[in-house]
Amino acid sequence: MSKKRCRFTADFKKRVALEALWERDTVQAIPTRYEVQPNQVSTWKRQAMEGLSEIFSRPALKLDEEHAAKVQEFRVSRGSQVCQTGASLSKVCNKYLKLIFTL
Repeated sequence: MSKKRCRFTADFKKRVALEALWERDTVQAIPTRYEVQPNQVSTWKRQAMEGLSEIFSRPALKLDEEHAAKVQEFRVSRGSQVCQTGASLSKVCNKYLKLIFTL
């Protein structure tokens, strides 16, 4: 009887690769804990490193005009609210960041 090939989720691969990148444990301890082969952990770690360099090398995202208008409107409306009502600045910042990064 043959053994079925394991399929790992992206979340699982991410977790294992991050742990390998942190280098808190030896290369042999991580595969033992997650029940995978050591070469698989090395492969996922290498892929994560390549992906990180790709993320930081791509050009910044450009906002379309409609999205830029929404951001500007939010800045004006929330900025005046903070000054008038003394609203929590962290809540305003969180909403602002969510608005900016929803493209």
